Order: sequence, then C-alpha cells, then structure tokens
Amino acid sequence: MLTTPTPHATIQDSGDPALDWQLYGVAETGQLNRANDDKATGFNIINGCEKRDAEMKRKIERPWYWPF
Repeated sequence: MLTTPTPHATIQDSGDPALDWQLYGVAETGQLNRANDDKATGFNIINGCEKRDAEMKRKIERPWYWPF
C-alpha cells in the first residue's frame, strides 16, 4: 500500500460539465488525503523502527555490569 501510487480521480460524464468538474475536485481532494495518509503512515513506521533500533543498540552497547 505504501509503495503503490495513489491514482488521480476521474472526471465523470453526468451531462452537466460544471457538476462533473465540481465532483472531480472533491474526488481529487479525497485522493490527496489518501496519499498524505499513506505518507504519514510510512513515516510513522520508519520512526518506530528507528526508535526500536536505537533502544536495541543502547542495550547492546552498554557495559556488561550495567543493570538491566
């Protein structure tokens, strides 16, 4: 999901060009929201992994006599 591009909205043909463009604008905003959510989710995953790795590194590199 995070590596899949978010597709653009499509313009429908309801017979009313003004309505079609309005609906397209609303749908495109929804697609932008989906893309932004995917990006935020990806960065949250990366940040979580980096925090986990830093904690593991700290535990591995501490002196053997240091309390847990």
